[in-house]
Amino acid sequence: MLEIATLIIGTVTTALIALVVFAKNNNNITNRLFVGLAAGLIGWSITTYFSLHTTTDQQTLMWIRWIMAFVVIQNTFFFYLVWVFPDHRTIILRKKRFLVAGVYSLITALVAVSPFLFVDFKEGAPVPGPGMALFMPHALIFAGGGIVVLVTRYLRAHGIEKSQLGYFLAGTLLMVTLEPIGNFVVPVVFKNNFMVAFSSLYSIVFSGLIAFAILKKRLFNVRLIVARSVAYALSIGALALAYALISSLILNNMFSDDTSDIIVTGTSAVMVAIAVALYQPLKGFFDKFTNKLFYRDAYDPQAFIDKLNRAVINNIDLEALLRRASHVIQINLKTEHCAFAVYSDNHTLIKLVQPATGALDNEEAEIICNNLHKGNRKVILADDLSQTNSEVYKIMVRHEIAAIARSVSTSDASSLSAVYLILGSKKSGNAYNKQDVQIVKIVTDELVIAIQNALRFEEIQRFNMTLQEKVDNATTRLRKTNEKLKEIDETKDDFISMASHQLRTPLTSVKGYLSMVLEGDAGKVTPMQRKMLEQAFVSSQRMTYLISDLLNVSRLKTGKFVIERTPTNLVTMVEQELSQLTEAAKGRNLTLIFHPPKDFPTVMLDETKTRQLVMNFVDNAIYYTPAGGTIEIKVENKSESVELTVVDTGLGVPRKDQAHLFTKFYRAQNARKARPDGTGLGLFMAKKVIVAQGGAIIFSSQEGKGSTFGFTFPKTKELLALR
Repeated sequence: MLEIATLIIGTVTTALIALVVFAKNNNNITNRLFVGLAAGLIGWSITTYFSLHTTTDQQTLMWIRWIMAFVVIQNTFFFYLVWVFPDHRTIILRKKRFLVAGVYSLITALVAVSPFLFVDFKEGAPVPGPGMALFMPHALIFAGGGIVVLVTRYLRAHGIEKSQLGYFLAGTLLMVTLEPIGNFVVPVVFKNNFMVAFSSLYSIVFSGLIAFAILKKRLFNVRLIVARSVAYALSIGALALAYALISSLILNNMFSDDTSDIIVTGTSAVMVAIAVALYQPLKGFFDKFTNKLFYRDAYDPQAFIDKLNRAVINNIDLEALLRRASHVIQINLKTEHCAFAVYSDNHTLIKLVQPATGALDNEEAEIICNNLHKGNRKVILADDLSQTNSEVYKIMVRHEIAAIARSVSTSDASSLSAVYLILGSKKSGNAYNKQDVQIVKIVTDELVIAIQNALRFEEIQRFNMTLQEKVDNATTRLRKTNEKLKEIDETKDDFISMASHQLRTPLTSVKGYLSMVLEGDAGKVTPMQRKMLEQAFVSSQRMTYLISDLLNVSRLKTGKFVIERTPTNLVTMVEQELSQLTEAAKGRNLTLIFHPPKDFPTVMLDETKTRQLVMNFVDNAIYYTPAGGTIEIKVENKSESVELTVVDTGLGVPRKDQAHLFTKFYRAQNARKARPDGTGLGLFMAKKVIVAQGGAIIFSSQEGKGSTFGFTFPKTKELLALR
C-alpha cells in the first residue's frame, strides 16, 4: 500500500510540475527538454515499481531492461538541458554535436530494452551482456559529463544565472545521491528493497528544483510549493533511509529464522511508531533548511515602505533624500547596489545618484532611461531583454543591473518628468519576483512625490535668491531714477516759481488797466466793448488764480506754504465771487442759485486762499455742467460746523477716477474731453488749503448726474476767535 501511494504521489507531482513548466512557455526549448526529462523520470518510477512486483524472473528482467531504457532517456535529456539552460543559443551553436548525441542515445535506448544489455536474470540479479559496452560510456558521458559541465558553468556564472544553475545543481546532486543509495547500496548491502519504493519521491526533488530554476527567471512564484515539496521529500526520504538501515540491522542481525513472528512484528511496529514520532521534528528541521534555501531574500513589504517613508519624510534636500532612499531600498531588497536618475519635464537629466563603484556614466543613463521613456514601460528586467540586439541589455550586464523602474510625474505644475530606480542583482542571486516588481513600482511612485517636493523647495530657494537679486538691482536703479526725478522735480518747481513770479507782474498790470477802462477812465465804453472787456477781465482773473495755484504748489514743495488767518465773512466772499462768474454762467445757459443765510458768524480763515478755492469749485461746476443745468451754492451754519457746498447737475466723476481726483495734475477722463486746457491743480490745492485750516473736503459724485464739492470746518475756538 505504501509503495503504490508513493508511486502515485511521485508520478502525479512530477507530471504536474512538467505541465506547469510547459504551460509557462511551450515555445522555449528549455521548457520542452524539461518535459522530456520529466517523462523519463515518470517512466523510470513506474517501471521500478513493476520490477518489484513480478512473479517470474523473466518479468523482472523485462522491467529492469525498461528501467535502463528510461535511465538512458533521463541522462540524454539531462545532458541536453545542462547545455542549453538557461541560454538556449548553445544548442544552435552545436547543432551537429547534439544531433550525433541524439542518435547515440536512441541506439543505446533500443539496446537497453533488448537482450544485449542484460542477457538473463539469475540468483536475484540480471546478467550483463555486450550492450554494456554501449550503455556504460553513454551513462558516463551524458550523466557524468553533464554534471561536470553543470558544475563548471555554475562556478563561472554570476547573478541570476548563477542562482538558477545553483538550484539545478542542488537537485542533480540530491538525485545522484539518493538514487544509488536507495536503489543499489541498500538492496545489495542490506538485502532490503524497502527504499526502492521511494524512487518516485526522488524525482519530485530533482524535477522540482530544476523547474524552479527554469521558472525563477520568469518571475513565476513557485517557491513555496517547491520549498514545501522538497521539505516533505527530504523528511520522508531521511526517515525511509533510517528505517531501512535500522530495520535491516535489527532484523538480520538480532533475530534468527526461528524468532517468533509476534516479536518481529512488534519490533517493526515500535520502529514505525518511532519513525512517526520523529517525522514532525525532522520536517521542522527541513522546513527551516528549505526556507533558508528558497527565502534568503524575504522581507515584509509594509515594513519596507514604512522604513522608506521615515527615511525621506520632511527631507527637502534632493541629494540627501535620494541617498537615504537608496540605502533603505538596498538593505530591504538585498541588492548589490541602488541608483536614481531624475529627469526634468523636457527629459533633461537633473540628478544622477549612484554608487561610486561601477557607476553609469551620463550617456549610459540616457540610453537606459530613453528606452523606458520611448517604450512607456514601467519596469524592465535584464532577464527579459534580448541578449543579442539590445544595447540596454549590454549596459545592464556590464554594470550588473538587474531591474530598472520608471515612474512619471502626474503634476502639470511640476518641473519633474520622471524618476528612474536602477537596481543591481540580488545578493542571494535570486531573480526579482512578482512581489519585488510590485513593491518597486509602489516605492518609485511614492518617491516621485517626495522628489517633487524637494525640487519645488529648490526652485523656491533659487527663486528667492533670484528675486532678491532682482529686487536689489531694481532698488538700485529705482534709487538712481528717483534721484534724477528729484533733480528734475526741483528744476520744474524752480521754473514754475520763476515763471509764476514773472507772469504775475504783467498780469496785474493787465487787470488794472482793464478795470480802469471798464470804470470809464479812458472814456465812454459801448455795451459791446464792455462785454468784451468784462470777458477779458474774467479770463485775467482766472489766470491770476492759476498763477496762485502754481505758486502755492511751489511753496508746498519748499515748505513756504503758510496759512494766514483773518476775520472772514464767508457769505460776502461767496457773493463777490459769484458776481464775477454770473456772466460766464449765463453765457453757458446755466442757472446759479445762492440763498445767503440770515445769520452766519465771522470765521478765522485765510481769505485769499479760501476765496480761490470757492472760485475753483464754482468755476469747475460751470465748465463741467451742460447747458440748461443748475448750480446751487449753499453756506450753512450748523450746530457743530460751518459748511459750504457747490452742487451741480454736470458730468459727474467716474467711479474709477474718484480715488485719484485730489492728486496733483490728475484729471478724470470725461473732464479732459470737456475742458482740454485744465491743469489738475485746482482740486489738489483746494484740499491742501482746507486741510491746512483744520477742515475736511466734501465730495460726492455720480457719473452723468452731477457732483457735490465743498468743505466743512468744525466750530473750534481757533475758527471762531476774532482778532
